[in-house]
Amino acid sequence: MFTVADLFQLSILESADILTGESGFDRPIRNVGLLDYEYISGEIYEGFLPDDLVLSSLLSIRERPDLVVDAVRALVDMGVSCAGIRKIYLEQLPEDLIRYAVERNFSLFLFEEEISFSDIIIKVFDNLKYEDQGRREEELAEKLAERGGSPEEARTLALELRPDLYETGAVICLQGSHRFLREDIDRIQGFFPKEEEEVRWLVSRFRLGAAVFLTFSGRHGKGCGDVIRRLAEQCALGLPGASVGVGGLSKDLGGLGMGLLEAEYACRFSGVTGKGPVFFEEMGPYRLMMPLLDSPWASRYCEAVLGPLLHGLQCDQKRNEILLETLAAYVACSGSIKKTAESLEQHENTVRYRMRQICHILGLKMNEETDWLQMCVSVHLYKMLTFQ
Repeated sequence: MFTVADLFQLSILESADILTGESGFDRPIRNVGLLDYEYISGEIYEGFLPDDLVLSSLLSIRERPDLVVDAVRALVDMGVSCAGIRKIYLEQLPEDLIRYAVERNFSLFLFEEEISFSDIIIKVFDNLKYEDQGRREEELAEKLAERGGSPEEARTLALELRPDLYETGAVICLQGSHRFLREDIDRIQGFFPKEEEEVRWLVSRFRLGAAVFLTFSGRHGKGCGDVIRRLAEQCALGLPGASVGVGGLSKDLGGLGMGLLEAEYACRFSGVTGKGPVFFEEMGPYRLMMPLLDSPWASRYCEAVLGPLLHGLQCDQKRNEILLETLAAYVACSGSIKKTAESLEQHENTVRYRMRQICHILGLKMNEETDWLQMCVSVHLYKMLTFQ
């Protein structure tokens, strides 16, 4: 579903002046209409439908700016989702009209004179068309993630995505700051070379981001890993700020479902660390921890181990924040007091004192192997849970 929020993510409207904040962002857009000559004698021609995006320069009422309020109120009453006004005759709208729109979950925006109606309409209809075409691929990718543990089902779903995929393959997942739209998918496709006989791929929207299914013929040999790494790095460079994760290389399509899940977890880890691309096979113990985040056991474990620091007395809140920061640094520095003190710019005795406090509050011992393991696991899980 293409929404008002998606509309404002289009590059053509990046300079738009949104007057009503996030009001109406959740409303769908299903069509585009123009309001100029329809406004006659104070009445709007009833050609607009619910969920329309209406664009106007208010040409027909340029001599009667007082009618703007009536025009917008009429659009709201018709169930229109959003209205955009080109900055030709008006540079601002009355405050009471903006409040009226916000109260009714309606979005109003102004856009620059040099942006044509046709350019906006083309972009919107491109995305509406992609919503219809891409929905099936997105649904299949979702099913692949849900049922990918079964090799037989994974193979069937992969071939439904594209019947001529090769057996050997991997998945790259990408997430940005907003739900990926048609122009984002087009941009990702541009990172990949024109298909050769040895490589076949597909880009599908997946869980607000995108998944790239990349497969290779048997003749491609051992060079698959190098190609995957190069393309993943190109995605990371071409989409600044995006999270990029890569699943392991599967030898047949039956493994593509698990590869998709691996790529998603690697992508989420990329978001936690701020690094990318992240390869699932290089995540070490996080290969186990990331899937745990979808289970209640992760948060329950953090509560059990770190609870006294997380939910101490209100008067101890500042102290507990300092102690939690110290514990995280201590774990990151592999239990070295010296390195922890350097990273926190504190004296070593200060770190020793804080660690004694931490162990007393949590009921742990610094030199016990099991307690050290609990510190490490709980701190890492907590960092990933709080990021999410």
